[in-house]
Amino acid sequence: MFRKDKLMIESSGRYGSYERGYKFCGKCQLYFKTASIKCPLCNNVLRARPRKRLKHKERNYPKITPPEEVCQEAEKIKVIIKKREK
Repeated sequence: MFRKDKLMIESSGRYGSYERGYKFCGKCQLYFKTASIKCPLCNNVLRARPRKRLKHKERNYPKITPPEEVCQEAEKIKVIIKKREK
């Protein structure tokens, strides 16, 4: 039996529902926490990821600082670009 109160929620912020494991039904306009790929109400395919992805600047990438030894070796490397002749 389908329990409405435990499986479905309304929208809660930008992409937060997907991060918590909920899936979205485009027909019912509701989020469900289920292992199934089909909506329990209308049998429509559920969406597990947002349609609009975050832009590169909006993502939270970790800042990585390479060790000083790696930076020194990188300065020594010379890159030569050759064009292919047709």
